[in-house]
Amino acid sequence: HAINEINAPRGYASFGAMTMLRWQDKPEEDSVQLNPGVYHGARFHEAVDKIWMPGVSIANLYDSPMLSDQALYVSESGEIKLVQQWWFSVRTNLNIKQFPLDKHQLDITWFSPIYDIAQVSLKLDPAFKSDFVVPDLPEWHEESGSVHTTIMRLDSSAHHAITFKIDLERKPWFYVTKLIIPIVILVYLSMLALWMKDDPTANRCALPLTCLLTIVAFQWMVYNVVPKVDYELLIDAIIFLSYMTISTVLFSIVLFNHCRFFKKHSRLRHALRWIYILLFPILMMLVFLSYTL
Repeated sequence: HAINEINAPRGYASFGAMTMLRWQDKPEEDSVQLNPGVYHGARFHEAVDKIWMPGVSIANLYDSPMLSDQALYVSESGEIKLVQQWWFSVRTNLNIKQFPLDKHQLDITWFSPIYDIAQVSLKLDPAFKSDFVVPDLPEWHEESGSVHTTIMRLDSSAHHAITFKIDLERKPWFYVTKLIIPIVILVYLSMLALWMKDDPTANRCALPLTCLLTIVAFQWMVYNVVPKVDYELLIDAIIFLSYMTISTVLFSIVLFNHCRFFKKHSRLRHALRWIYILLFPILMMLVFLSYTL
């Protein structure tokens, strides 16, 4: 029905969903049968004590779900419809190695933990399966969605289950324009110090150091967005490459100003400046390819 939030740092996704379960009531001889009609509010809680309930729940819950509304529809033929409005969060195992170009698959599995496969069989409504549409999110692009029935193992018993799979791709433009492009600009700004003539070393190093500290601030912004994982992300590799490039610029400034060899070979100094400018985008491309291919 709706994806409310995908929280990568805490590893969960929040949903709002409306479900409808249908089954044929087969009351026992000594049980009380419900009259046809709609049971909602206080009447709903009185009705559920008189009939059999399938006890369907979600397998991969992150915390306790909340039922905002529910109702029973009883027909004259004995068919019962249970309509429920859910708000819940499920655990997600997001591999964000390619952040901010990462793709993920969210799974929501509904099953009955009370009744095994011999007692309850969950079947998917064909009309619903064909109409299943993944909603839109500001930060995520939903590539596709599918739903199918599966068999779920719980301890030593098997249970029928219905699994919804949603393929998501992060919309990277926000991070590209607010993070990656500014970092690239800062790296090239730091290289301007190599063209400063007849300036003391401290004056020439001021610009690259300022750019370096600005990238540190960008890195802290990334840490507030992504979870703390034990592997390197694409954005980490970009920031590390920026650190190394600006550090190389600083080291080169010191050599150009104080090393006699570079003072005598002005053509070499000039060639190294252009090598830095041309080499940085090549290294950036290699970093992107190493994480995306």
